Amino acid sequence: MFSENLSAAALGGLASALRYTKNGWIYFLQVFISSACLAYFVGPEVVKLIKEYFGFAVGFGAVYFLTAYMGSEILDKATNIIKAIQVTKKWK
Repeated sequence: MFSENLSAAALGGLASALRYTKNGWIYFLQVFISSACLAYFVGPEVVKLIKEYFGFAVGFGAVYFLTAYMGSEILDKATNIIKAIQVTKKWK
Protein backbone atom coordinates (compact mmCIF):
# COMPACT_ATOMS: atom_id res chain seq x y z
CA MET A 1 0.00 0.00 0.00
CA PHE A 2 2.84 2.39 0.78
CA SER A 3 4.45 1.85 -2.61
CA GLU A 4 1.09 2.29 -4.37
CA ASN A 5 0.58 5.68 -2.75
CA LEU A 6 4.13 6.75 -3.46
CA SER A 7 3.90 5.69 -7.09
CA ALA A 8 0.52 7.43 -7.48
CA ALA A 9 2.00 10.65 -6.11
CA ALA A 10 5.02 10.31 -8.42
CA LEU A 11 2.86 9.61 -11.48
CA GLY A 12 0.59 12.53 -10.68
CA GLY A 13 3.63 14.75 -10.26
CA LEU A 14 5.00 13.54 -13.57
CA ALA A 15 1.69 14.14 -15.34
CA SER A 16 1.55 17.61 -13.84
CA ALA A 17 5.15 18.39 -14.77
CA LEU A 18 4.67 17.28 -18.36
CA ARG A 19 2.44 20.32 -18.86
CA TYR A 20 5.47 22.56 -18.23
CA THR A 21 8.10 20.99 -20.52
CA LYS A 22 8.28 24.16 -22.62
CA ASN A 23 9.50 26.13 -19.57
CA GLY A 24 12.71 24.13 -19.27
CA TRP A 25 13.93 21.09 -17.37
CA ILE A 26 14.65 22.87 -14.12
CA TYR A 27 11.06 24.13 -13.90
CA PHE A 28 9.87 20.65 -14.95
CA LEU A 29 11.84 19.09 -12.10
CA GLN A 30 10.62 21.72 -9.63
CA VAL A 31 6.97 21.07 -10.54
CA PHE A 32 7.48 17.30 -10.39
CA ILE A 33 9.07 17.35 -6.94
CA SER A 34 6.69 19.90 -5.44
CA SER A 35 3.60 18.14 -6.80
CA ALA A 36 4.70 14.71 -5.62
CA CYS A 37 5.61 16.00 -2.15
CA LEU A 38 2.37 17.96 -1.89
CA ALA A 39 0.35 14.86 -2.76
CA TYR A 40 2.28 12.68 -0.36
CA PHE A 41 1.84 14.99 2.61
CA VAL A 42 -1.61 16.49 1.87
CA GLY A 43 -3.25 13.44 0.27
CA PRO A 44 -4.34 11.69 3.50
CA GLU A 45 -6.00 14.87 4.74
CA VAL A 46 -7.88 15.24 1.45
CA VAL A 47 -9.14 11.66 1.79
CA LYS A 48 -10.38 12.40 5.33
CA LEU A 49 -12.03 15.62 4.12
CA ILE A 50 -13.87 13.83 1.32
CA LYS A 51 -15.01 11.03 3.62
CA GLU A 52 -16.16 13.42 6.35
CA TYR A 53 -17.97 16.01 4.28
CA PHE A 54 -19.26 14.01 1.33
CA GLY A 55 -19.82 10.68 3.06
CA PHE A 56 -18.11 8.32 0.64
CA ALA A 57 -14.72 6.69 0.59
CA VAL A 58 -12.15 7.34 -2.10
CA GLY A 59 -8.99 5.38 -2.71
CA PHE A 60 -5.77 6.90 -1.44
CA GLY A 61 -3.98 6.36 -4.75
CA ALA A 62 -6.62 8.22 -6.72
CA VAL A 63 -6.53 11.16 -4.35
CA TYR A 64 -2.72 11.22 -4.36
CA PHE A 65 -2.70 11.30 -8.15
CA LEU A 66 -5.31 14.05 -8.41
CA THR A 67 -3.68 16.11 -5.66
CA ALA A 68 -0.33 15.91 -7.42
CA TYR A 69 -1.86 16.68 -10.79
CA MET A 70 -3.92 19.67 -9.66
CA GLY A 71 -1.68 20.78 -6.80
CA SER A 72 0.98 22.48 -8.88
CA GLU A 73 -1.59 24.61 -10.66
CA ILE A 74 -3.24 25.61 -7.38
CA LEU A 75 0.14 26.44 -5.83
CA ASP A 76 1.11 28.45 -8.90
CA LYS A 77 -2.10 30.50 -8.77
CA ALA A 78 -1.73 31.09 -5.02
CA THR A 79 1.86 32.24 -5.52
CA ASN A 80 0.77 34.66 -8.25
CA ILE A 81 -1.96 36.09 -6.01
CA ILE A 82 0.53 36.61 -3.17
CA LYS A 83 2.99 38.31 -5.54
CA ALA A 84 0.24 40.57 -6.86
CA ILE A 85 -0.73 41.58 -3.34
CA GLN A 86 2.89 42.35 -2.49
CA VAL A 87 3.31 44.48 -5.61
CA THR A 88 0.15 46.47 -4.93
CA LYS A 89 1.35 47.18 -1.37
CA LYS A 90 4.62 48.56 -2.74
CA TRP A 91 2.76 51.00 -5.01
CA LYS A 92 0.66 52.48 -2.21
